[in-house]
Amino acid sequence: LARSYENALFGIGALYDPRIIVPDVDVFHHAHNPWIDTVYYSGLVGLFIALCHLQLVLQTFCKHPPILPLFMWFVFGCLCLFTNAPHLLMPINAFWFAYWIPAGLLVGAYLLKIRTEAG
Repeated sequence: LARSYENALFGIGALYDPRIIVPDVDVFHHAHNPWIDTVYYSGLVGLFIALCHLQLVLQTFCKHPPILPLFMWFVFGCLCLFTNAPHLLMPINAFWFAYWIPAGLLVGAYLLKIRTEAG
């Protein structure tokens, strides 16, 4: 977080050397928490956008039995990402199964629900 304060509004960007050096410990390439990494790479602006996205996904909550497991998957993925994951705009890898895939499925199911109720 200390390095994030230097570029608080827009972060360090994607091209800057992202190494986090902790003296007498090790060199890390990400903060192991996607929310802290989002602040580090894209600043408070990026964090605001990421939190807006999270809020929009959570806003689609539905207790419908076929949809509820997707929410459980999404919430479980969010909890897992807190322990060891890079920023949310990461390249496609296994971490996508924790956040982006259930988020996309939830929004898709929500849009299908809206379309079927309207038509």
